[in-house]
Amino acid sequence: MKQRRLLYGFSALLLTILFLTGGLFSLKAEAEELMHLVDDADLVAEQEESRINQTLAELSEEHDMDVVIFTEENGSIPSAMEAADDFFDYSGYGKGPDYSGVLLYVNMETRDVWISTRGDGITAFNDDGIDYILDEITPMLGSGDFVEAFDEYTEICEDFIIRAENGTPYGTNGSGEGYTGKNRFPAFRNLFISLLIAILVGGSYAWMLTREMNSVAPNNSAGNYIVPGSMHVQNSGEMFLFRNVTKVKRQSESGGSSGGHSSTHRSSSGARHGGGGRKF
Repeated sequence: MKQRRLLYGFSALLLTILFLTGGLFSLKAEAEELMHLVDDADLVAEQEESRINQTLAELSEEHDMDVVIFTEENGSIPSAMEAADDFFDYSGYGKGPDYSGVLLYVNMETRDVWISTRGDGITAFNDDGIDYILDEITPMLGSGDFVEAFDEYTEICEDFIIRAENGTPYGTNGSGEGYTGKNRFPAFRNLFISLLIAILVGGSYAWMLTREMNSVAPNNSAGNYIVPGSMHVQNSGEMFLFRNVTKVKRQSESGGSSGGHSSTHRSSSGARHGGGGRKF
């Protein structure tokens, strides 16, 4: 009986140790989880930083592509391109076997903004797409609206990733220009609803009017409205007014898709990256 109690006690102690050890490993794994907004330049408040980071992490997990923002007050690496590429490569970012992802880099000292892409991110964020994102967020960065710029970047990234997943990356095969993300839909939806209501109300009113005009019959001739002998045509002729010309664009014999080109280079790690940037 005594040996059995000792065995039970030892088993309980072992289970407790394993439980505590597992908890410590879990806490360590959470601590080492990659941050998707690394705001070393302290451009956004802590609450906003947490919100944006969570949104980026969820977006990255959902689409199996890391979407990252990295800011710094100053940097020792010569160019924004190298700083962005190296931070992505050596910080452990990238999903899947091709380490797919996109990173927005902001340097407050040099006023550089750069977008670095890798893996499937090179396809989803081609040169035209990168230029579009920079066109949208650079004025916001220049005016100090960093939260707005980061939110805009995040939403456009989601839209571009979905386009690529559907086989039509931004600017390719007539996929359309401009951002079609969530914050653009309400305006079109409200316009459609307003037009629909106007059509229904106007149609109902016109239908009511036509029901009250049962005594009116169509007249296919204007002869009944002309007084006999009152019209005399003295001169007649023909006058050329206008002409219609239809032009059809000749297709190129080379064929292929339009747009969607991605310029690439090798980073210091040897990885293939796309990207582009400018001053703000």
